[in-house]
Amino acid sequence: MKKIGLLQQMVFFTLALSFSIFAASLPIIVSQTYPYAILTPTAPVQTDSVVMQLILGNNSNNCLSPYLSSFHIIQTSNFVCVRAPCPQQYLVKIGYAPDTRPIDVMCPMVAGPYGPTYHFGVLNVGGYTVVDTTVGNDTLLNFVVSEKSSLISIAGTVTKWNALTYNSGPAVVGAKVYLKSPNNLAILNSLTDAIVAPIIYYPIIDSAVTDNGGAYSFAGHTSGSYMVSISADNYQSYSTPGMALTKDTVLNTILLPVNATGSLSGVVSGYGSCHYVNNIPLCTGLLAPLAGCSVTVAFPPILVTPLTAKRAATVMPLSLTTVTDNSGNYSFPSVPVTYANQPVTVTAFKTGYNQKSASLSLITSPNATQNFSLEISYTNSNTVEKNGMSFTIATDKAVYKTTDSVFARYTVENTSSAPETLLINPGCQYDMTIVKPPRDTLYQYLKLRACTDLIETIVLQPTQTLTMDFPGWESDSAYDSLRVSAMLAGMTASAASIDIRFEESVTGVTVHAAVVPFKNAMIAYERPSNVLQLSVSSTQSIKVDLYGLDGRKIAALFDREQCGPGTYRFPLNHFTMANRCMIAKLKTGTAVSIVPITILR
Repeated sequence: MKKIGLLQQMVFFTLALSFSIFAASLPIIVSQTYPYAILTPTAPVQTDSVVMQLILGNNSNNCLSPYLSSFHIIQTSNFVCVRAPCPQQYLVKIGYAPDTRPIDVMCPMVAGPYGPTYHFGVLNVGGYTVVDTTVGNDTLLNFVVSEKSSLISIAGTVTKWNALTYNSGPAVVGAKVYLKSPNNLAILNSLTDAIVAPIIYYPIIDSAVTDNGGAYSFAGHTSGSYMVSISADNYQSYSTPGMALTKDTVLNTILLPVNATGSLSGVVSGYGSCHYVNNIPLCTGLLAPLAGCSVTVAFPPILVTPLTAKRAATVMPLSLTTVTDNSGNYSFPSVPVTYANQPVTVTAFKTGYNQKSASLSLITSPNATQNFSLEISYTNSNTVEKNGMSFTIATDKAVYKTTDSVFARYTVENTSSAPETLLINPGCQYDMTIVKPPRDTLYQYLKLRACTDLIETIVLQPTQTLTMDFPGWESDSAYDSLRVSAMLAGMTASAASIDIRFEESVTGVTVHAAVVPFKNAMIAYERPSNVLQLSVSSTQSIKVDLYGLDGRKIAALFDREQCGPGTYRFPLNHFTMANRCMIAKLKTGTAVSIVPITILR
C-alpha cells in the first residue's frame, strides 16, 4: 500500500505542475493493483519483437500528456543456477516521465488504461527481470525468451467457391486433407537394375478431416518441404505445389464444385505490315480480324480424383475447340473453372501465322476475355552477312497460289561487337522489289511513295535489330520463278534476295501424302468439296480414324476387314468448322501410318 500511495502522489504532483491552467484539478484515481505490465507476445521466442506496456492507471479524470519512456538492458549473472546449462539473465531498467505540453495545446482525457510503452525489439534467449527505476527499483515483471521451436503447424479453412462473388463461400464439412512430404523414388531397368530416372513423389504423412467450420490443422512437424491435398465429394481435388515451410503456416483453400463453369471469349487479329525495332512492333498496316482461326482450350488431363474406390473420378474434357467468325470473334459459352495453379491453355492458330498461347484460370473471373494478335510466320528466308552486319529477307511461303498474297519481312542486325551508324531517309527507310528474271520489275515498294531529302542517323548497338514487314502483294498469273529483294533505301550493300514461285490455284484434288505404298493405299483431300478420298488398289484390311491435334479422337471414318479395290470418299463438312488441322490414322493390316491433314479453304 505504501508503494501505491507514493505513485499516486507523484502522478498528481506532476500533472498539477504541467497543467496549472486547470485550477480545480483533481488527483488521478489509481487502483491499488497498479502499476502492472503487459508483455506482447506473452511467451516470446528469439525471433519475436517484444513490446511491453506499463499500465499506471485506468480512466483518468484529468488531461494526460504523452510519456517519455526509456529502458536499459544489462546482462547479469547475479542469480543462483541449480542445473546446467544455465540460461543467460538480463536486467531491464525502465524509466518514464510525462512530457510537458505547452499551455495552449489541447490534450485528451483517458478513458481506459494509460502509461508508457517500451519497444524492446528482438531479444536474446534468456531470462529477463524488469524493474521500475522511477519508483524505487520495484520489480514489475519476469519473463523468458525461448529458443525458436523447430516444430511447425499447418492449419487452415476449406470453403466452397461462390459463383456470384468469385470468392470464398460456405464451409466445406468433412473434406479429406492430406499432408505430404517429398521422397525420392528411382525407376529401375528390370533387366539391369540401372536407374532409369529418379523422380520425386509425395507420400501422405498426416491426414485430417475438416470440422463444421471447415477447419483443419496439422501440428508437431519439423520445418521442410510439404504439399497439401484436399478432396471432397462433388468437388474438384486441389493440391498445392511443393512448399518450403519454416514457420507456422495458415493455408485457407477454396474448393471448386465439379460443375463450376464460366465463359471465355475474345477476338483474334493479325498484323499485315509492321516495322519492328528490337522486337517491338510499330505497325504501319492495320491489325485486321482473322476469320477461320482455330482456338483451343486445353485442360489438365484429370482435375478431380476419387477419394475411395466407390467414388467415380470426374474427368475434364481434354480440350475445347472452335473457330473465329468473319469478325475474328470466338466464344466458349461453357468452360469448366479450374484452380489458379491448374490453369487452362488457350491457343490461337491459323496457317501462315505464328500461333500464340495464354494460360489462365476462370476462378477469379468466370467470364473471361482473351484476345490474340498473331504475326505472320516467315518460313522462307535468306541471310547475307557483310562487314559485321546481317541482312535477312524472308517470305511467308516459298510456293504460292495465284489467289495468295506475298508477305515479306526484312531484318537488319548488328552482328559486330561495336555500334554501327546508319544514315537513312526517315520517310523511306526500306525498299522491296519483286522481279521476274531477268529484269522485269512487277512490284516496287517505294515506287508510289513520296520521299523527302531528310537524312536520319540510327545507331545500332551490338545484337540490336531493325525490322520491316512489307504489305501483301498479289499476283494474277503463275510464275515459275520470282525474286524478292529488300534493302535499306540507297544502300545497295544491304540488299538480300530470295526466290519464290506461283502456281495456278487448283479446285480439284490436292494430294497431301501417299501412305504405306507397299500396302497399295493412299489418302487425298479434295477441295473445295471437303472430302477425304481413300484409294485402294488391292483387297486388304483398312481402318481410318480422324483425330484433332490434341490427340482427341474426332470420328471413326472407316473400318472394314476385307476392303476391295476402289475409291472411298468421306465428307468432312461436319468436322472442318471446328478443326482446321486434323490427323488421319490409317491402319492397313498390321501397318499404321499417321497423316497430317490441313483443311484448305
